[in-house]
Amino acid sequence: MWLNVSRFSLYRGFPLWLFLGHQALCEEAKILHRDISQNNIMVRRDKYGQISGIIIDFDLAIVTDRSSVLSRGNSSYEITGTLPFMAIDRLTGDDKLHRPRHDLESFFWLIVLFTSRHHEGKAVDNPLFQDWYRYDAELLAKTKALFLLGVVDHHRPTPHFKPLLRAWVHPLGRAFGLGILARDDIHLATEAVQKAYSYETLGGSITHEKLLAILKTEIPV
Repeated sequence: MWLNVSRFSLYRGFPLWLFLGHQALCEEAKILHRDISQNNIMVRRDKYGQISGIIIDFDLAIVTDRSSVLSRGNSSYEITGTLPFMAIDRLTGDDKLHRPRHDLESFFWLIVLFTSRHHEGKAVDNPLFQDWYRYDAELLAKTKALFLLGVVDHHRPTPHFKPLLRAWVHPLGRAFGLGILARDDIHLATEAVQKAYSYETLGGSITHEKLLAILKTEIPV
C-alpha cells in the first residue's frame, strides 16, 4: 500500500488521519499500539476520493489506564516494535515502560524513512538509511540520536517529498531532539522541578496536540 501513496495524499491529510486515530486509541480506547511501522499502516480512499490512513495489526497492542499502567494484555514492559521505526528510549531500554510518545516517535521515523526511500509512487534504488534495516538495537539507537542532533544522516527526501523537509521533518525532529536532551538534563534541576517533570511527554515536548500542529502546516505542492 505504501508504494501507492502519492505526494498529494501524503500532503493532504494522510498522516493527520494516522495521528488523530492514534490519539483516539490512546485517550479514548486506552489502547497503545507499540508497533507503528511501514507494514502496519494502510491507505484508504473512499468513494469521494478522500485519502485516510489506517493503523492495522494490533497483535502487540496493550490496554492501559490513565497512568499508562497495564490493565490487561501483554506486558507494557516488553520491548516491542520493528527496529528501524522504534523510539530511541525503547531501543536502549532506558525507559522500561512503553508510552504513547514512543508510538509518536515511531511515526516520525516512518515519515523520515518513507520520504527518503520513495519517489512518485516507486521505491528508489540505493535509498538512504538502508543500514538501519541491518543495525542492531544499540547501534540504531546511537545513529538515531545523532540524527536528531543533526550530526549525521541529515535527511534528504526524494524530490517528490522535498517540501516536507522544512515543514515536517525539521520541526518534528527538533521536538523529539530537544525533548530527549531536556530529559537527560532533568537530574540537574531542583527537586521540585524533577517531581513535576512528565516522562510521559518529555516535559510537555511530545504530545499529540503539538505534533498535529506541525502536521497542519501549509505545504507548497
